[in-house]
Amino acid sequence: MAGLDGVISDVGAMNDYVIEATPDDDPVIVIGHSIGSALSIYTVAHVEYKDRMKTLITVGAFSYYRDIAQEVLSKSWLFWLFQWPLSFTVSNAYDPLESLALISPVPACIMHSENDEMIDMYHADRLFVTANEPKSFELIDSNHSTVFVTKDNRQVLFHYQKTLRK
Repeated sequence: MAGLDGVISDVGAMNDYVIEATPDDDPVIVIGHSIGSALSIYTVAHVEYKDRMKTLITVGAFSYYRDIAQEVLSKSWLFWLFQWPLSFTVSNAYDPLESLALISPVPACIMHSENDEMIDMYHADRLFVTANEPKSFELIDSNHSTVFVTKDNRQVLFHYQKTLRK
């Protein structure tokens, strides 16, 4: 398999392994960052064992592959002129928005920062609106790459995980 198909297959295999290796009474929490969030959303939406999933946490996620491709291309002087036509070469076969609507009853936690220089906040807003209940939104303060460097952001994650135990 090539491209995103192969990556999706690998993420699915990893999830299968974790489920098989985890005792039935232990919760499984899936967390993804950036493109890892998009992959996690798709995988959780299409697993057979949603009853084993305690929650899905996305950090700095984007909502649509073509939009993020266009946005990244627009930041380069070399590709700026070609951002629109090149973005249409990106497949949306594993669309995070469409998949997120399918993860219920698995709770979704969308974590995002207004200071994320790579993924604009509107992506998180779209994802949150699309997600079915149960869902939550956690505003964090970080750039895209150093999310859990600060103690405050780690505390947001730890606090959310504590609420899952109740």
